[in-house]
Amino acid sequence: MPGEDSVRVMAIHSSKGLAFPVVAIPGLGFMPQAKQEVQDEAKLLYVRMTRAMDNLLLSCHKDSDFVSRIKHAVQTCSVFLTIRMGVLDMLLLQQM
Repeated sequence: MPGEDSVRVMAIHSSKGLAFPVVAIPGLGFMPQAKQEVQDEAKLLYVRMTRAMDNLLLSCHKDSDFVSRIKHAVQTCSVFLTIRMGVLDMLLLQQM
């Protein structure tokens, strides 16, 4: 029934235009697949990731080009957010 807690497993093409509170994407270590173009796989991963409204869970059990790139992006964003939060904290203290 709508409104009840549930889990939906769907193909990425079925999720177009939809958004969910939590999105889990397993198997990043298998991306990009050898038979697929890297650019196409990256676009599909982006679509999958942007379906998440609140939480995005990514999992992998082995390294791949995508895993390395995502790790780098997370580290870069973490540094940026830490610096940004420090600036915000300083601004809030100055206003008090």
